[in-house]
Amino acid sequence: MKNLLSLVSLLFLLTNCGYDPDQLKPESFGEVGSVTIILNTSILDTDVGKHLKEKMGQKIHGIYPYEKVHKTYFVSEDARSNATNRQTELVVLKIVPEDKYARPHIDIKYNLYVTNQIIITVTVNNLTTLDNFLTEGWDYDVLVPLANYEMDYINNRTKSKRHKSSQKATEDRFGIDLILPNDFALNENEKDFIWMTRKETRKTQENFTVWVQQGILIWQVDYVNESQFKPENLLVQRDSILKKMVPYEDGEGWMATEYMEGFAPREKVYEKDGTYFVDLQGMWKVDGDPAIHMGGPFYQTSFYNKKTGKMVTVCAYTHAAGLSKRKFHLNMRAWINSVSLY
Repeated sequence: MKNLLSLVSLLFLLTNCGYDPDQLKPESFGEVGSVTIILNTSILDTDVGKHLKEKMGQKIHGIYPYEKVHKTYFVSEDARSNATNRQTELVVLKIVPEDKYARPHIDIKYNLYVTNQIIITVTVNNLTTLDNFLTEGWDYDVLVPLANYEMDYINNRTKSKRHKSSQKATEDRFGIDLILPNDFALNENEKDFIWMTRKETRKTQENFTVWVQQGILIWQVDYVNESQFKPENLLVQRDSILKKMVPYEDGEGWMATEYMEGFAPREKVYEKDGTYFVDLQGMWKVDGDPAIHMGGPFYQTSFYNKKTGKMVTVCAYTHAAGLSKRKFHLNMRAWINSVSLY
């Protein structure tokens, strides 16, 4: 009876003190950016399965050798286990031959089995419906929620240990908030330009020690008109700023944009919180000295800040020769995605 009263008291406290039941769940495992797809694996041997693999095999633009946006694991629905259910990013494909699923049904749940988890369930009535959905809805209904989740995952983990001095500098000078880890160091700090880097060494698969640098560049110019946001004009501005402000090897070279076929920057235009953004994604290199062979991916965004009357650009880049760039690129996208206006 005493134990029963204790249990009742505990339940009363949990239900009346704003207790979050998710706190009792274990944390997910499986790295962010890795997607486990649960399905009838016989689908993989069909044309629909080939289409699915192509969708999950999209490459990161601006990286060579090429790497995929996601690591994807296909698991048979018969082999689904407790370990499978604890993955961070799950996509469940169900084929239920009922008329109501002639239009795909999408269900998104968070923290169902563990914390820090997203599960997207797609239910269709047959393979033809699934194949059509891969063409018409997969990107928006599956890949976009996964990408948004990944960005939020990284930024939420960074908030508690963010770079405080950059937070104040970006607020005071550019009128923006930007979530960065606290191991960034300030290289250049001028009125309309900031350059921050984080540097480390890592081991390659061949056990070589290589130097890694990730950087953030922020600059602003006076806003004149909308034509400044045309991709070609953004790139002219970008190359001008980089040549002037981001030198290499004592000024013998400078950071530049790679325009080689297959690597030329791609743009993305979207609206967030009432502000329009233009993103550019591609590869950077070093110009001015043929002896310097450096480069890597970059991801940047540009927008108009009405409060300051300035056009602001925030650019993230990575140099990590001999290493996989997938995780680095995911971090860059998260940092850029964290930009917001005060």
